[in-house]
Amino acid sequence: MKKQYFDLTFVGAGLSCSCTIIYYINLAYELKKKNKIKLLIIEKTEEFWTGIPYGMRSGYDSLIITSLKEFLPETELRLFVNWIKENFYKVVTDNIAQNEHKSINEWLLNNQKQIRENLWENLFIPRYIFGIYLKDRVTGLLETAEKDGIIDYQLLTAEVTDIERNNGIYSITAKTDFGKEIFFSSTKVILSIGTPPKARLNINFNDKPDEGVCIIEDIYEPDISTNIVRIQKALKNSDKSHQNNILILGSNASALEILYNLKNVTTSDNLINQVYILSPDGSFPNKIKDAGDVINYVLVNLTYLKNLASCTAEQILEAVRMDTEDAHKKKTDISDIYHPMCNLVIDLLNKLNLDEQKKFVFREGVEIGKYHRRAGAEYLAVIAPLISQHKISFIKGRFLRRVLGNPESFYFEYLDKLTGRVNTFPQPIKIVINCIGFQNLSTSTSDFVKRLTERNICLPNGSERGFAVNENFEANDNFYIMGPLLAGNLNQRLRVWHAESCPRIFQLSRQLAEVLCDHPDN
Repeated sequence: MKKQYFDLTFVGAGLSCSCTIIYYINLAYELKKKNKIKLLIIEKTEEFWTGIPYGMRSGYDSLIITSLKEFLPETELRLFVNWIKENFYKVVTDNIAQNEHKSINEWLLNNQKQIRENLWENLFIPRYIFGIYLKDRVTGLLETAEKDGIIDYQLLTAEVTDIERNNGIYSITAKTDFGKEIFFSSTKVILSIGTPPKARLNINFNDKPDEGVCIIEDIYEPDISTNIVRIQKALKNSDKSHQNNILILGSNASALEILYNLKNVTTSDNLINQVYILSPDGSFPNKIKDAGDVINYVLVNLTYLKNLASCTAEQILEAVRMDTEDAHKKKTDISDIYHPMCNLVIDLLNKLNLDEQKKFVFREGVEIGKYHRRAGAEYLAVIAPLISQHKISFIKGRFLRRVLGNPESFYFEYLDKLTGRVNTFPQPIKIVINCIGFQNLSTSTSDFVKRLTERNICLPNGSERGFAVNENFEANDNFYIMGPLLAGNLNQRLRVWHAESCPRIFQLSRQLAEVLCDHPDN
């Protein structure tokens, strides 16, 4: 059977793909490209252009974790605000008409003044709205570009299972939901699949997942709404309400998102006994405050390093740690020092020699990011009633393993970060939710990732969180990486230790589009 041939293939159709296509098509118009490109976009779900964060797997109630003015770069912010002014009420009204979501009504009530006055920049909007915007924008661009003879494009819902390189051409194998294998050839491939595969607990021991202990490996699989219903069902079916304890592994944005989506459950009398948060940090992100007066606060340790002739990546990390601890002791909010701290860190990074910069993008940059974790007030507000009712506890530690028990209860061992001891948690758990994070690429259990590395198409960089690329985003000739898998790269163009934020992806996608279009300024 003859393979279909394409000039350019995207594997994964989330935000990284959407941004690159937006810039690529606009640049093709600007450069008056005459050669029509055959374009293939492969996405394993039916949610093209949104990925998990901005599609229905995150649900209608989840919010962006920062305000719009931080969420989008300035040019993109203006475009989105113009769109939302024209489409907001239709988008929200359609949602309310089709779904019973108390959270969206509460959000509208809490933000009605800003919405009425078109003060969008400071809002933490429901994420699905941005997803609708992305779909409208990308779909319109593709259709127009095809009509104008710039591209021919094809969308395919399938999971890419293998890629091989022969004589400079990539052979792609994809499998549909019905198990049918389809084969393609492509001169160029962009791998834009999002974050590395999620770390899994693999602790299911009950053939009936909604009876006994409810274990959720991925809150977004198949989607957050389905899993919230599972949690509610397991709690309501319990005949021992005093043992209705929830264990959330991780204290990141996903953990906050679960509690935000569970807020109607958490206010139900006697439905939840206790929520336990187990993570190495033992705390949630800091609250993002409304913009206020600039405070006169000196980051003593970072400023000291700045005045030195040279420093190391490890010294920068230690200075951030010490300045953050000092700020907490002085009751200074992390939001007040966030931007000055970021600016000082970048200044110090520019002073590092090449070896120290590599250490920073491989390791210290990620560790520093943990001190900068922030979230919107509406997300963090759901924690307040749990604290007042003494229904939430933080445990500073790392999950190790499940301790054998019966299907009605779950006990576990964890490494206590304060004492260094291995403890067995004494309380039975009814709901286990995995928010731990992602696997290292070199030890990934993903067959697809394994095949890419075994064939030397992609190789993990020193961070183990991303693939090594050159200054043109290439992991191999004409094989490009875009999105979070760029983490841990340092070259003449790129210095990336974290590539998950929306502004960063917009910036990187624009640069990749210039490479793909052979922009003269590239």
